[in-house]
Amino acid sequence: MIIRREELTCYSPLLAQRYSIVSEYPVIAGTGLSVHRLGMVSEEGYTPEGLVAEFFNSVTVEQVNAALECFSANRTLFMQRVDEDERESEIEAEALAAARIR
Repeated sequence: MIIRREELTCYSPLLAQRYSIVSEYPVIAGTGLSVHRLGMVSEEGYTPEGLVAEFFNSVTVEQVNAALECFSANRTLFMQRVDEDERESEIEAEALAAARIR
């Protein structure tokens, strides 16, 4: 997944970019916790306090709020990139399966 900071309509000093060879996306600064994963879990009905208490006790409610604000403001972009990644994974899996059949 690639989501560059300049593509986002909101950003917080509590967030940072995570870079690797194949991806770039926003995370809570000082952690590997991605904004899009946190946003997707929150859509299951969790409050920021509930997310910290149940899953992510290494971050603060303030950090979670910043991430959720960013996710909410950019939800369409995040979900588009998640869908693109899923399609790419399906194509790769099909190609691997076809190579094994040969």
